Amino acid sequence: MKNLEQDYPDCLANLKSILLISCLEILSNPSQKEIAKTLRLIDFKDAPILATALRHKMDFLITLDRGHFFTPRLTKADLPCVILTPGDFIHKHFND
Repeated sequence: MKNLEQDYPDCLANLKSILLISCLEILSNPSQKEIAKTLRLIDFKDAPILATALRHKMDFLITLDRGHFFTPRLTKADLPCVILTPGDFIHKHFND
């Protein structure tokens, strides 16, 4: 939210509205063992995000963090979830 507020302050109210009507689920944190398994693929600070997506068998992990989530190492990892930017997700799944 901090980045959105800083970079796109006009969009913040829209996001809050969308979140209020969405069926969001708060997921449990991954274990230290699950996080440790992802450290060979991604930076320590992002490992819990990836571990959570893998633990909960997510179809998609949507992120703007191009620096850490769109690396050759992750691309070659053959993960069960697809990592996409929000824009790529919208283009692939809502433009048909």
